[in-house]
Amino acid sequence: MDAGIMIADLIGKPFSDGGRGPDTFDCWGLCMTVFKRFGYRLPEYPVGAYEPEQINSVIMSDRKIWQELEKPQKPCLVLMRLGVIDLINHCGVYTGDGFVLHTRKKTGSILERINSPFLKIMGYVLPPEEFRL
Repeated sequence: MDAGIMIADLIGKPFSDGGRGPDTFDCWGLCMTVFKRFGYRLPEYPVGAYEPEQINSVIMSDRKIWQELEKPQKPCLVLMRLGVIDLINHCGVYTGDGFVLHTRKKTGSILERINSPFLKIMGYVLPPEEFRL
């Protein structure tokens, strides 16, 4: 099934810290929902959306089990940083054709060009097979 069809109902959903859907999402909750649709169960991380050091710590500690990619492929987790802090503190899902689905407080869930100047890409990863449903 086309990735666009699989995520169309998620575009425009409001952001909420700790949001796991179906009506509101934070960035990790949105990624969990999208990857479930692609046959993966991502782990729950009880970290608030406004705790950048903790987000980075969790991502870096588990990053070794994820498959690193040189360039994005759909679907993959897009690791990003928002703001001036040089830490991975945000994530989204690459949906193909140069777009990433992610959510922020100001925008809610949106599709944004992967080369947007507002997104600082820190890497692309695929979940390990142990996360497959």
